[in-house]
Amino acid sequence: EAGLSGPRARQGRFAEGALDRHRPAWARPGAGTGMGNCYRALDRYPPLPPFGRVETPTLIAWGEEDAALVPELAGRSLEYCDRGRLECFPDGSHWVTHEYPDRVADLLVEHLSGH
Repeated sequence: EAGLSGPRARQGRFAEGALDRHRPAWARPGAGTGMGNCYRALDRYPPLPPFGRVETPTLIAWGEEDAALVPELAGRSLEYCDRGRLECFPDGSHWVTHEYPDRVADLLVEHLSGH
């Protein structure tokens, strides 16, 4: 929970009650460890070899204030996409879908409709 209310997302960025729906899951034994294991694994294993190209039209929505995935990774991710589009949220964090649900939904509808 600290990551959602602490430095990774500003206070008030989530809709009223949104965090209440997650608290029971976070309170389960081992939940915090499980949520963090993907990040811990990044330091344990060597970098993967370069990936191939992504040919499918791809929309990348990126929070420029993401504490876990730095903004430089957005452009690097886009470089792998033949038909990619990057939409940045200047004051968005790791949680842009919660912080800007209407804007993200509009982007997804536009993307999925092929426009």
